[in-house]
Amino acid sequence: MLAHALGRELRVALDPTPPLYLAYHSQSTTLGTEPMPFIDLSHPLENGMPGFRLKNEQGGVTEFSVQIRPFITHEQSRPRYNHQAEFEITEMTLHTSIGTYLDSPYHRHRNRRDISQLDLSEVILPGVLIYARGYGPFSEVGPEVLPDNLDMAGKAI
Repeated sequence: MLAHALGRELRVALDPTPPLYLAYHSQSTTLGTEPMPFIDLSHPLENGMPGFRLKNEQGGVTEFSVQIRPFITHEQSRPRYNHQAEFEITEMTLHTSIGTYLDSPYHRHRNRRDISQLDLSEVILPGVLIYARGYGPFSEVGPEVLPDNLDMAGKAI
């Protein structure tokens, strides 16, 4: 769908050597060898990274973050395999509003559309970059950071 919104196919590198790409077309998915633009909206998730704040039932604020820790350590796994093998499994805990994500109208309005009901052309919009250097991870950023006479209609902010 992203490729359709951009008006061209999108190919994602699966293995850089030899060059093999997974291509997304609006009609089908194919394999090929010709690289095309790749759009990666992700960013690293790190243990303890800032997430978001939410009022809790007691009237205070709960800070949500990413937690990354061993679920099973090498030491814990070894006895399970007669001390012949060992491994570690990592557990990650995070909420869907941490990292790269997309809100739908349903996020705030229970009778509105969710992500599955949105057309990609509705969510891929020209962006507006807000310069907010110097603000802390949980600082509020208000309209004072926006340029004067900024036309925000039809843009992602």
